[in-house]
Amino acid sequence: MGDKKIAVDHLGMATKTMMGDTETLPTAEQIAAAEKLAIDTKAGMAKYQDINVALADGYKPDGAALECAIHYANKRYEDHGRILDLTAPETLVYSDPSEGPPVLLGAMYSLPAFDRDAPQPGGSLSVWHIHMNICFGPIPPHFIGIVSPLGSGTAGSLSVTSGAMIHLWTADWAGGPYGELTEEEAKAVVERVLSSQDGAISHHR
Repeated sequence: MGDKKIAVDHLGMATKTMMGDTETLPTAEQIAAAEKLAIDTKAGMAKYQDINVALADGYKPDGAALECAIHYANKRYEDHGRILDLTAPETLVYSDPSEGPPVLLGAMYSLPAFDRDAPQPGGSLSVWHIHMNICFGPIPPHFIGIVSPLGSGTAGSLSVTSGAMIHLWTADWAGGPYGELTEEEAKAVVERVLSSQDGAISHHR
């Protein structure tokens, strides 16, 4: 199977191209590998439930917010040359702090620019993708938004194709770690997490 372009409401990023086989049913070994990657990622990222730990480790908001979520990138990890480093993902995804305490939604692993040789340990469960509709500001280069359906971005920006990436959601939700997390589903996750935290605080008072 070649690359397959699909349109999804993925936290506001509407168009992406899948990098690999999205249709062949995974084998038992691939299912086990995908589950292990998800479990190990969640364990490796546990400390980042506290966004202050992420900020201290060098994660910074990567340009504009996407609907209800913000990507926090770590430039040091983007350049470390390791792929699928479970304790140092290139990007973390948090809920928008303007809507309440930030909730860690998951990680985004990425490859160096123009590298398309992405590992797929979980077969069709763990397919990487690229975005064809990214707007970058020129000074300094940073993500600022999405190209509109009319093909235009923010004035003065450049339209580029992203490097290969894969999101792995660590927050519990019906779609699982590799599902397509939409804006509405992300908001429901955040509300549930914050509600459980409030309940825990009330219980210990």
